Amino acid sequence: MASDYQFSTNLILRSVKDQVQRVGTCAPSLPEPQPMSDEREQLLEQMASLIRDIGDSLDREPKFNDMVDGLARVVNRQNFQNLVDKVFVDGITWGKIVTLICVVGKSIAKWPPDPIADVSIRLPPLAVQATQALQDITHPTPFPQLTATAAEANILADFVSGVVSWTLDYFRDNLLNWICNRGGWINSISSLAHYSFERDFGSSSSLISLSSGVLFISGVLLGGLIVWRLNRCA
Repeated sequence: MASDYQFSTNLILRSVKDQVQRVGTCAPSLPEPQPMSDEREQLLEQMASLIRDIGDSLDREPKFNDMVDGLARVVNRQNFQNLVDKVFVDGITWGKIVTLICVVGKSIAKWPPDPIADVSIRLPPLAVQATQALQDITHPTPFPQLTATAAEANILADFVSGVVSWTLDYFRDNLLNWICNRGGWINSISSLAHYSFERDFGSSSSLISLSSGVLFISGVLLGGLIVWRLNRCA
């Protein structure tokens, strides 16, 4: 169980880092992933690549984008718990687990959420109240767009730290037993080969066609090789 939690942690951190780097934003430092065996590092690379492909395909799903927007607006652990519980309301699947990882990465990469001028998200409550009071008295139209500041960077750091911490805790408390009971992450590959957002979330979409077909097929083969090696070492 410990090794599957370590793998889950490293996969989440890797996926968040990938999404942030792809959009060119500067997120605060993330925790360092823990070292794993060469075989698990290979599996991590394959899973991270698969999650990127699935995430890219999900960008066209309105329901998925609603999830990303919703997570980008969470303000505390309870908000996060309520939102994520809805993902698994009808049960846990590998597809839903991977979708959650995609949502977490993309919500962090997207922060602050649209509309970007939402002052209540970007400033502490007292600052919001003072700004609103002054605006009501002296300014009939909204203030110009605020620029990035050190305070805003601190808010982003708190958001990233909170979401990553809450995600890891959710995996440990709610998903880890399910993952272990199904043989661990290494057994997710065959299921994710037929990933369907429609099947897991009732979208109107059809079966998702991954953008890197050749890479995915080679990934399935590599997954089979890793299964053989891990079983041999067991």
